[in-house]
Amino acid sequence: METIAKLENDLSELERRQEQVLVLAAQNKKSEALAYMEDNQIPVIEAVQTELAQFILPAKATERELMDSLRRTQRNAIILLVSLGAVSVLFAARDGAYIWRLYRERRGKPFGSAQMK
Repeated sequence: METIAKLENDLSELERRQEQVLVLAAQNKKSEALAYMEDNQIPVIEAVQTELAQFILPAKATERELMDSLRRTQRNAIILLVSLGAVSVLFAARDGAYIWRLYRERRGKPFGSAQMK
């Protein structure tokens, strides 16, 4: 939280200094505006960039962890789906063979003849 407060403070300071540069530029004092900006604004901009980098680096590490986790989850899901597909093909082949065998046994007999005497 203190980093965020420092960042907000630096950004407000940068805004005040930017207004001073604009005032000098409006008064047609361009060389003074440039010198003021180089002396006062650039160090603050560099400090803001450093503070922002403190947020970016952990975010990149978290991004890598999330991507690795997603890849593992995706790989596991693919393995599960392929396994389920293979099991369903095996069950379908088993059931098809059973039905084919029943058909061959009943092929020459009229329907319901086993029940009639």
